[in-house]
Amino acid sequence: MAEDEKNKEADNSAAQSESPTVNIDGESHRVSDMNEKSRNIVNFLRRLDRDIQEHRFSLDRDMLARKQALLDLKGAIKEKE
Repeated sequence: MAEDEKNKEADNSAAQSESPTVNIDGESHRVSDMNEKSRNIVNFLRRLDRDIQEHRFSLDRDMLARKQALLDLKGAIKEKE
């Protein structure tokens, strides 16, 4: 039985080390140790981070499209002249 207990402890420590964590002001916190309210806030922050990344991508795409449209406009104006 002692070997079974060692295996369980090893499994638990492996699960804890693989548990997602968040870093707040230099301190690492396991999400699995948080209460429901804290976990909900973490999920909300993760969603906001994804939304920010999507907005950055959209902004970069639109800036590149605008730059190309200006180049196209300049070319069209020169063709007319």
